[in-house]
Amino acid sequence: MVQVGIGNKLRFTVRFNHQGAAFSGAKIRCSIGQKLFDVVVFDEILWAESPSLSFPNDSTPRTYEQIVDVFITSAISPGSFYEAEVKLTGIPGGDLFWRGPTNDIEIIAGGAQAVFSDLRVGYSRV
Repeated sequence: MVQVGIGNKLRFTVRFNHQGAAFSGAKIRCSIGQKLFDVVVFDEILWAESPSLSFPNDSTPRTYEQIVDVFITSAISPGSFYEAEVKLTGIPGGDLFWRGPTNDIEIIAGGAQAVFSDLRVGYSRV
């Protein structure tokens, strides 16, 4: 489970394979929302989309990686649980979908938190 607050970002690292002819125009859409009607419908509440992606001619399968950050706003309710959905869109043959586990994202109250860690100090005689 991931906990995020208003003002935080949820980072998606998306990997997929491409093989074949060069292609332009694909996009990755990452969203946070809730599954409705027994997973048939996904209600997107917050989302972000990658810029248009282009791929060269790949004669063998090649793995690509794209990072998409979704900014957490007050459009989503603290204290509630949500799911993630990722779509690779604008590709031949129809979109590819991935859905995360149910209730895997918790929106916590209090918003962005400052985090400090790993203080290191050196000293010597001068």
